[in-house]
Amino acid sequence: MRKIILLVLLFFTVFFGKDAFASDLSIELVWPRKSTAPALTPKPVKDPAKLSGQVTLDISPYPQTVAADRYQVEYFIDDQPVYSTTGISPEQPDALSFKYDLDTRAFENGRHKLIVNFWDAQGPSAIGIREIDIDNPRETNE
Repeated sequence: MRKIILLVLLFFTVFFGKDAFASDLSIELVWPRKSTAPALTPKPVKDPAKLSGQVTLDISPYPQTVAADRYQVEYFIDDQPVYSTTGISPEQPDALSFKYDLDTRAFENGRHKLIVNFWDAQGPSAIGIREIDIDNPRETNE
């Protein structure tokens, strides 16, 4: 799965160039090597994603098994919580999704740190960190 994601990201970068903006962004989680190992703190990806407008954020990898009251995912921007989910929606109780639709216009243009915490009540937790560049057009009052 990781190889596929990397190939898609590589294709996107080569085909559209470095100035292309992401409309979907997957944050890769870092898991401890063993369930008893201390949590790892990954370093942010060096090449920040450029975001503008509405962007769908998601995490990978995560379990595909739906389990009520087991998982919790929290999204933070610059250490401020912006979204939290158990992954189960009332509309689709048999499906698991940790996606979050981020409206980048709610944040200042510039570099930000995106952090995702994945909590598992029955197993190891994980973390993902990604630097992002928000670049929305400035509104003018002409």
